[in-house]
Order: sequence, then structure tokens, then C-alpha cells
Amino acid sequence: AGGRVAEVLRWRWGYGRSSLLQRLCKLPLDYFVLPHLRALLLPTLVVSCTGSHVNSEILADNLSPLFLVNFIRQVRASRSAGRGTGSSLLDVTLPSDEDLSQAQDHFQGLLDASIDSILTHARSSSDTFGPPTAPGAPGGARVARALRLGSPQAGDGALESPDQDMSSLNNAHQTPSNGGGAEAKAVAEAAASVAMAVTTAAKTQSAKGEDQDGTDDGGHASA
Repeated sequence: AGGRVAEVLRWRWGYGRSSLLQRLCKLPLDYFVLPHLRALLLPTLVVSCTGSHVNSEILADNLSPLFLVNFIRQVRASRSAGRGTGSSLLDVTLPSDEDLSQAQDHFQGLLDASIDSILTHARSSSDTFGPPTAPGAPGGARVARALRLGSPQAGDGALESPDQDMSSLNNAHQTPSNGGGAEAKAVAEAAASVAMAVTTAAKTQSAKGEDQDGTDDGGHASA
């Protein structure tokens, strides 16, 4: 099911021929910060990129995987506390904590690779521009931010509430809004609906195949 969702989100449409996945990654920051909008968008991104190398590369080129690492961590905590995931898509595609753990490890790996890439680029430029974290050095702020938001461990207090940090960035660059307007919401809702429809269809087809196999086995047994 996840593979089919991944394929659908690579379809290109609209102006500039961006894929649906690229458009989702570029939705207003509210969709990565505000709880009700995160619940609409992030499960779709998790399902469409987990297990898909191509989609994961597209996502990493357009969005920090940190958003998804922290989102999955929060979903796992909510599920373990008996409150559920709040997403029927996640319930169907990643039904166990082990599934969510593997997805979290996947996006943590993407995040670590992104930070390594930034640091490598910064080091290669240091001879010309000075130390990568020096005030005013090109790329210095980016490196510092990547390190600050890097790889927090649950409970270490380093980034226990990442939304607070993201909210400060949102306030600095955007006026608080209703999620970027009707177009942004339509894109997010359409992607979520497509992902759920594809997942449901795949599960139904799989169940029918299993029923057919059972019928065939029964028929052979009776013969």
C-alpha cells in the first residue's frame, strides 16, 4: 500500500509540473507547526516516503526530515498512552509501534545525512569564508541551526517541544494565518484523500486475494 501511495505522490501536475509530493513539502509552515494542520499533512508524507528511496530524496531536497522525526515520536507517545495516532492512514499503514519505530529511524537517517552534507559543504568552504559557524560566515547560520535542531533524544530536553522553535520561525517570516489559504488546504486534503483511497484499495485487493487463495486451497482439499 505504501508503495502505491509513494508512486501516486510522484505524479506531476499543475503549473511548473511539480510533483504532488514537492507541492506538499512546500506548503506554508503552518502545516508543519499547527496541530490540526500537521495531522492533515504529515501522515501523508510519512506513508509516502517510508520505504521509498526516490520519495525520500525528493523530501530531503525540499524539507527538513526533522519535522517527521518529531511528529512520529509524538505519535508513538500518544499511541503508547492509549490516545491513538489521530490518523486513520497511519493506523492502516503503520499499525504497530515497531512499524512507527522503523519509520522514525528512516527519517532520522535522512536528517543525519542532511546535517552531514551541510557540515561537509561548510568545511569545504571554510578556507575561503572562515570557520563555518563564525558570525557572518556564509552558511554559518544554516549550520548552527541544523546542529541546534539536529538529533535530540527523547527526554533529553534539547528539543522536547520543537513546535515552540518552529513557531518562532513562523512568526518571523509569516503572519499567522488559516494555513495558507484555500489552495494550500485543498492540496493537503486532496493528497490525504488520495493516500487513504489508494491504501484502502490496496488492502481490499490484498484481502480479496487472500480469500481467493483460501477458497482455492479449500477446493483442492475437498477434492
